[in-house]
Amino acid sequence: MATPNGPDTQQISRHAAKFMGKLFEDLDIGTGKRHNAACGPADFARVVMKAGLEKSSIEAATRSMRRAAEAAAEECGSGAKPKRVPNSDLTRSSVHAAGEGKLVVCCNRKLGSTVRAAGRSGMKPGVAKGALDTTDYGYHGKKMKEHTRDSRPRGGTSTALSYALLHGIGEDANVMLRVKRFPRGCKLESIMLSILAAAARAGVLPELLLLDRGFCNVGCMLAARLQGNKWIMPMLKNARVKRLIREHDEGKLPRAMEYTMLGAGGRSVTFTLLIVKKAASKGESKDGDGDGDGDGDDDGDDAVSRYVVFATNMRVEDADAAIESIPEEYRKRWGIETGIKAVKGITGITTSNSIVLRLVLFFVPLLAYNLWRIARFAIEAADRGSGRKLTASMFVGGVVEALGSFVVDRGK
Repeated sequence: MATPNGPDTQQISRHAAKFMGKLFEDLDIGTGKRHNAACGPADFARVVMKAGLEKSSIEAATRSMRRAAEAAAEECGSGAKPKRVPNSDLTRSSVHAAGEGKLVVCCNRKLGSTVRAAGRSGMKPGVAKGALDTTDYGYHGKKMKEHTRDSRPRGGTSTALSYALLHGIGEDANVMLRVKRFPRGCKLESIMLSILAAAARAGVLPELLLLDRGFCNVGCMLAARLQGNKWIMPMLKNARVKRLIREHDEGKLPRAMEYTMLGAGGRSVTFTLLIVKKAASKGESKDGDGDGDGDGDDDGDDAVSRYVVFATNMRVEDADAAIESIPEEYRKRWGIETGIKAVKGITGITTSNSIVLRLVLFFVPLLAYNLWRIARFAIEAADRGSGRKLTASMFVGGVVEALGSFVVDRGK
């Protein structure tokens, strides 16, 4: 799909394929590893992305590629063996060198570099806001308790690998900034502190964080403010908050006030509590309580149900001045929900007991998602009004093709 005065999908796919091949090279995957010595990083990247594109296992994607390569070699009559097809056993030496720590650091660096490079080239607006959330990815195969967490049944499994994700929100191009695996027994506030500190060191920490209601506890609030950024999250409507809402409805309390929350171990946090009257809107009809977090946590009490309550570390006077725009700003957090959905749509599966391989299968689609969002923004900006869209599956399919042929005709 070429544009009159801008980039085309084939050109962008080639750049993205080179980026993916370089990633696998940095991780030492597919380079000089015994039975896979004939395969380069791009070959492994192609298998991983094709597995996600077909929503199949990485082992099945490798076997189908081998069959296709053998059929192509036979059809062309060259008699050449398809040497550039990775071995289907990707659980041993092919990913052994890329330990979990190296893979996470390398991939997180790539996530941030795509955003910074796009910003320098003018391909996307700056990321001023960010959303932090957690997600589960269904675990298939022999369970590893130290790595997995219990989850609601999804895709035939009640066990999952969990991840915390920091998602940047721009005007048009939303992107993933940082990801952290969420192992069993790890506290949410520890994960939050780690992911925000890593984003700050990389220079990709947004100024404003839009947090899910699940982060509404003392530990997470303390962690959120350590990096000096502002944050907003919906408040839980406990008995105390409901009483404040009723008093505000009666004209006894202002809409913005200081609030102190007590936590375990004698810890406490003081923040600004905002009581916002709900307006009939598209967001309200979808959510039920109008705060945009999707939980529909409404209340039968007339006074309580007419208001949405937010917590923020903004000063009381600043929050009061911006109170009308806060619900609309918070609704932009839906970008992380759609982003996670898009990533899972291009993520393959495996039954391997290699945690590194499982991380590869999650991180590579995250990087592909970033590249797709930036590419879509660039193409649509150069071709406004055409109505043409670059979907995630179209983009990943183009990258898979651009990674090159698996059949090497060495007879000519």
